[in-house]
Amino acid sequence: MKQEPKVVPRSGTDRNLQPSGWTGRQDYNSTNNTLTKALHADGLLDFFAPRAYWDSGETESSWKTQFDASVANDRSLVPDQPIYPYVSPNIIGGGYVSGTTWSYILTQAKASADGVVVWEPGAADSTACNWVSQNSYEMGVITGTSSSGPLTATASAPSGNCTVPRGATTSVPVTIKNTSSSTTAATTMQSFTGAPQGISGTWQYWNVPAPAPGATWNTTLYLTIPSTETLSTALFHLRTGLSDTRWATVVL
Repeated sequence: MKQEPKVVPRSGTDRNLQPSGWTGRQDYNSTNNTLTKALHADGLLDFFAPRAYWDSGETESSWKTQFDASVANDRSLVPDQPIYPYVSPNIIGGGYVSGTTWSYILTQAKASADGVVVWEPGAADSTACNWVSQNSYEMGVITGTSSSGPLTATASAPSGNCTVPRGATTSVPVTIKNTSSSTTAATTMQSFTGAPQGISGTWQYWNVPAPAPGATWNTTLYLTIPSTETLSTALFHLRTGLSDTRWATVVL
């Protein structure tokens, strides 16, 4: 997947309504610094968007060397303009990055840049499960909607990985565990809301007892995905009255 440089223009009559940037550039390359600086200094471009994809054969060291060089070069040209690197869990050359690598990419971006643009590939099989799971966590942190509460829900798809089929109702075992240091109050599993449109779910058992610290309780989620569903990934919230656990899947 070759990413070509692209100028994102403003629209409308007021040039200040929509920021403009040049995407896909290898900003660690300083060959065109004079032109780049002129474009930004003249108010034609408002932000930097360096290429920060993970190439085939890439290592953390090689990726970070180019990423740091891109950020440093951009800062040297126009220090007060934001930097939004372009990243993707898709490896350029085929396959997906691991969950650990995806976490590393986003951690570096959060530490050095002002935001990030994520190009999400289609998740076609179970090899995407690691980055999909990690992405659920990372996006929860970014949006302030991380898993929360004293009870955690662990869902185990019958596939043995994170995949669930379309056109069927899948029985997904779910274990609720009290991770706090005290007994929690009895509660109930919440109605299955907020799922991607067309996907529904019901609980085998709704009433959660008052679990002691470290204790577990089991139920089953009957997850129904229509055959017309086209999403390759789906995020679910497994909620009790005391907690909310994010669970990401690949829909096949």
